[in-house]
Order: sequence, then C-alpha cells, then structure tokens
Amino acid sequence: MNFYDSNLGDCLIEESVFPTEIKEFLQEEERLLTQAIFSCDLLVEVGCMHGRYLDWALEKGKAYAGIDVVSRYIKLGQARAIELGLPAGRCQFILGGAETIDTLLKLEIFEIEQNRTLLIFPFNSFGNMQSCVPVINSLKRSQLPFFVSTYLTTPKATTCRKQYYGACSYQGLTMIKDSQGVTFKAKNGFCSIAYHPDFLLGIFKSANLAVETNQFAQIGIAYTTPGINTADESKDAR
Repeated sequence: MNFYDSNLGDCLIEESVFPTEIKEFLQEEERLLTQAIFSCDLLVEVGCMHGRYLDWALEKGKAYAGIDVVSRYIKLGQARAIELGLPAGRCQFILGGAETIDTLLKLEIFEIEQNRTLLIFPFNSFGNMQSCVPVINSLKRSQLPFFVSTYLTTPKATTCRKQYYGACSYQGLTMIKDSQGVTFKAKNGFCSIAYHPDFLLGIFKSANLAVETNQFAQIGIAYTTPGINTADESKDAR
C-alpha cells in the first residue's frame, strides 16, 4: 500500500509507457467487459484507483462502486463523484481491501440485487493483492458475479510486462518465477504477480468456487463466474 500512497503507482496507468501489447490487452479487456456487464446494473471495480471504469460505467447506464486500499485514490474518486453530481445510490467510493468485499459493499444503498452486480478486478489489480487466498474466500462469501482480468505467464506476456514496468523507470526491477507464477518487484516497493492458471484454478477449486477462463489479447486471461457472457468462442470452462 505504501507504494501507491507515495504516487509511484500512478505511472502504471500512464498510456505513454504502455507497450503495444498492453494497449491491446486493455482494449480487449474493455470489449469483454462490455459483453459481461450487459445484464448487470452495478459495476464494482476493485483496485479502482481514482475510478478508472467510472465514466465507462456511467456511459453504459450502470451504477458504480470503486474499492481501493489507498485513501488518496478514494478521496480523488469521491471528489469526481461530487463534481459529476452523482448521488450515493449511483456512485460510491469505498476504502478497504479485497479480502473483505463481502462486508464492505452495501448493495442496499444502490437498491440493486446481488445477481445484477458485476465485481471486476481490471488490469491485473488482482495481482497486486498481498495474497489471492483471502480475496478468493471473500469472493466466495459475497456470492457476487465476478470478472478477474490478469496476465498469462507465457514468455511473451512476461517479456511484455518487463518492458512495461521498465518504462516506468522503477529501479532494481527483478523477476521471480516460482510455483505460484511470475512476480516482478522493484526497490521502491512495487510488486505485481501473474499467477499460473493451474495454480489459481487450484485456489478457486479449494474455495469451492466455480470459474470459467478466457484467454485474450495474446497476453491476458480472464477468470469469471460461470454464465457471464464474454462473447468469445475461445472461452474454456473449468
């Protein structure tokens, strides 16, 4: 959390540092989300920063909730909501971690049913969590439909991530490959992991949480609640 509190994480969302593959990843992520959110009324963005998907959700006529552990981002998001004149039942920014999603989110404020909600972890925000196990357990408890967008651990995806993080000028960037996945770290506190699909699917299975997978944009993979429509023939049910 200190890494993002210090503004160092802001570089990660500057388009000027994005390799072509990252741009394609984000474009395809948005396309898949456009399909997934069609039957939902509320978009919940976990690791929202200042509300990356806020305008997108509003344009599609959806209510929005943003969750982040960094108070600076939440304050920025709340300021945007006030500027846009959005009432509490239309937009909320919530300070807290993904490990407690099941207690953080108050759907009664939005007057929207559970099955009309879509919980998203965009742009590998899932890989920035300290541990995936408590997050997945929280997803299980919440019983909310979800969409997790993250990176593959293929050589191409790993090379692209290295180029992307290097363009952010993080000092002492190192890569660690182990049974969990591929992790990049830097001296300033930056840490981001892409989990091996088999490892992550094992965690979902241990939590008795069914998921479907969909590889996209050469370097990406999405994990979704079964039945969420991403309109892609490459979807692989597990």
